[in-house]
Amino acid sequence: MKYDVAVVGAGPVGSVAARYAALYGAKVALFEEHATVGSPVQCAGLLSVRAMDECGISTNDSSVINSVRGAFVHSPEGTCLPVNGGHTRAFVVSRKMFDRKLASMATSEGVDIFLNSKVVAINNNSGFKSLHVQRAGKPEVIEASVVIGADGVRHGVASMVGLPAPSRIMSGIQFEVQMQSIRQDFVELFVGTVRLVFLHG
Repeated sequence: MKYDVAVVGAGPVGSVAARYAALYGAKVALFEEHATVGSPVQCAGLLSVRAMDECGISTNDSSVINSVRGAFVHSPEGTCLPVNGGHTRAFVVSRKMFDRKLASMATSEGVDIFLNSKVVAINNNSGFKSLHVQRAGKPEVIEASVVIGADGVRHGVASMVGLPAPSRIMSGIQFEVQMQSIRQDFVELFVGTVRLVFLHG
């Protein structure tokens, strides 16, 4: 199979890039190594107003959980500084539903999405890029004029085409917890260093 554009990674960047390429008339393939889009969740779901607008998703969409206009900034000493932005500054989304919505928008524009499909190598071939894909465990070769690597910090596509690795990667940890918010339209930020003590038993 031959495509004008092949996008690797069906996260928000990959799905949006694939959709816009299709809107401009390209034949587009979108590859996702997992069996479903949005699982496992890769990142938190706090997006700016501008990011939501660029994605083209309505703020009334079912993936949108909440709107945010300000923040409570907590110091390690226990003081709290409220910062009110005056109007909506960001949106909290369900990343699973958000990612799936963007992928659905891409397919509605004619993008072919390949799930459970991992790109393992990319070679140049007479002006085309040959993508070697493990699709449901079976090897396939797909050609494209342009390849977009949207596979995140793992640097898979970039390393396959000889681009240097990032000099530094900032890692984070995410937890889902139940808590009572001071205000629903404010996020709570904790700055500084806090020593956590975990008790077992």
